[in-house]
Amino acid sequence: MYIDKNLVFYTNCQGGIGIKKVLETKFSFKSIRYIETFSLIWNKKDIPTKILNEADIFIYQPLDEKYGKYSTQNIENNILSYLKENCIKISFPYIYFACLFPLFYANQAAEIDGGSSYDNNKIVNKDVIINLKKIYNNDEV
Repeated sequence: MYIDKNLVFYTNCQGGIGIKKVLETKFSFKSIRYIETFSLIWNKKDIPTKILNEADIFIYQPLDEKYGKYSTQNIENNILSYLKENCIKISFPYIYFACLFPLFYANQAAEIDGGSSYDNNKIVNKDVIINLKKIYNNDEV
């Protein structure tokens, strides 16, 4: 089904691999744009105002006030302030699953330091992996 609307996603990776894929299989839109929240924040990028100004439907995951201009909360000049007044806004929760990366130290990326979310050079409990590899092959680990 074709929908004559510009769709914009403002999400972390879950939006790109989850909701976006589901919508693309059922509908086609005038345009679909994907703004990765973590990329904007970590790299301190400018807000893509042109994309936001053209959005007819804006699907987003809420971002706390601590993210300043990238926030979706009630602060002045937040990301939502660049949308048209008649833009349809749809918010959905994000799911953080730390178990995917249990052996990495979290660094300060969440505090917008321009890094990656985990420091892969500082693996916690390396001995756990070493011991597992004594028993199992790489595919099994």
